[in-house]
Amino acid sequence: MRKALFSIILIFLIFVFASSVKELLRAGDHFFKRGEYYDALSQYNRALEISPDDENILWRIGAAYNRISMNLMSKARNDTFKVANDYLTRALHKNHEIAQIHSELAWNLTYMGLLEGDFNNFAMARRVKEEIDYALSIDPEIAEAHFLLGLWHRTVGKISILKRKPNGLGDASVKKAVEEFGRAVELNPDCALFRLELARQNLIDGDTTGAFSTLESIKETPGIPANKPYIKDAQEILDALSGR
Repeated sequence: MRKALFSIILIFLIFVFASSVKELLRAGDHFFKRGEYYDALSQYNRALEISPDDENILWRIGAAYNRISMNLMSKARNDTFKVANDYLTRALHKNHEIAQIHSELAWNLTYMGLLEGDFNNFAMARRVKEEIDYALSIDPEIAEAHFLLGLWHRTVGKISILKRKPNGLGDASVKKAVEEFGRAVELNPDCALFRLELARQNLIDGDTTGAFSTLESIKETPGIPANKPYIKDAQEILDALSGR
C-alpha cells in the first residue's frame, strides 16, 4: 500500500514539475523572442532549479547570456560570453544532437573571438564553421546559423586564399555572405539584425540599390526591444547615404 501511494505521489510530482518547466520555458522563450533577455533568463533559471541537468534549459540560458553580452562592453562583455559558453558546453555534453546548441556555440565564438579585433585566429574560424555546419546538418532551417555563416564568409573570406587554404578555410568567400544573410532573412523576416547585416553586405558588394531597399524594409520589422537598436542603426545608415 505504501509503495503504491509513493508511486502515485512520485508520478504526480513528476507531472507537476514537468508542467512547471514547460510553462517556464514557454514564458522564457516569449521574452527571448521579444529581446527581453533578462526576463527570459529569470524564467530559464527558475526552470533550472527544478531540473538542473536539462540540456534544453542549459542551452537557453547560454543563448540568453549570448544576447545580453551583445549590449555590454570590454571585460563585462567578455566575461558574460564566457558564462554563456559554460552553459552551452554543459548542454553539449548532455546532448550532442540539438541543433540550437551548436548554433549558439557558433554565435558565442563568433562574437567573442572571430569578430573581435583584427582576425588572425584560424583555429577559431575552423571551430566556428564546424559548429555552424553541424547545426545546419541537423536542422538546415535555423536562421541564426545562416546568419552566422554570412558573418563567417564576410570575415574569413577577406583573408588571402594563400593564408586561408593551408588552414582548411579555402571555402570562405565574401560573395557567399549575401546568400547566407538573405537566407537568414527568409527564415526569420522579423529580425532587424539579419536585415541590417544583409544591407551592410549589399554595400560591401557595391549594391547600393539593394542596400537602400533592405534598410527601408527594416522599418517594417516589429518594434520590439530586440529590433530597436538595429532599426536605429538602419536609419542612421540611410541618413548617411542620403547625405542628411
